[in-house]
Amino acid sequence: MPTAVALVLLVGGAYLLGSVPTALLIARRFGIDIRQHGSGNVGSTNAARVLGWRWGLLVQAVDIAKGALAAGLLPKLLPSAPALGVGFLAGIAATAGHCWSPWANFQGGKGVNTAAGALLVLAPTELLFGIGAFALALLVSGYVSLGSLAAAMVVPLSIGLRYVAGALPSSEFPWMLAGSLVLSGIVVLRHRSNIERLWRGTEYRFERLWLPGWIRRLTQRPHR
Repeated sequence: MPTAVALVLLVGGAYLLGSVPTALLIARRFGIDIRQHGSGNVGSTNAARVLGWRWGLLVQAVDIAKGALAAGLLPKLLPSAPALGVGFLAGIAATAGHCWSPWANFQGGKGVNTAAGALLVLAPTELLFGIGAFALALLVSGYVSLGSLAAAMVVPLSIGLRYVAGALPSSEFPWMLAGSLVLSGIVVLRHRSNIERLWRGTEYRFERLWLPGWIRRLTQRPHR
């Protein structure tokens, strides 16, 4: 099979794998169309909000697995092509499938978990920096969306810094930088409505994950 045809099939397969609407399928078990509840988003954060944190974690795990499988396994079907480049291409396709699923009227999630799954395979060190940025932004602000945006910015930045520091081979740097920028671009694009709500001060805040809220509740407890 010609390489170009195999590449098209690989990208199409990755897109279809990513397009499985995990949150939508799980919510249907409860007779719920998750697009009509909470934020309307077909992702793990809204699944946790609507169905409970256990189901939210399940959605998150499956969505991460979609990205990891696409980036880690599908490129093995095309051994003659650059593994890292094909891996990022498959990861990007899976993330796009998650965000614009044909099984959900081309609606979907924000792409964070599926992109993270791809990075888990292709750029695990940079993913750790992104997780750190996510956790810090979430604890300080209480906004999951702000944490996701912070991670999306930090991952490409960490790739650039590691390359400058000599910790990243020059042969890998172009693939990793280009691939991470596209993944981050998708995540930012899917967070447009969140950015607008953050700007207006109307974004939903997870009080339980907001560090200043913890401190305030502790200091307001009555002394015995």
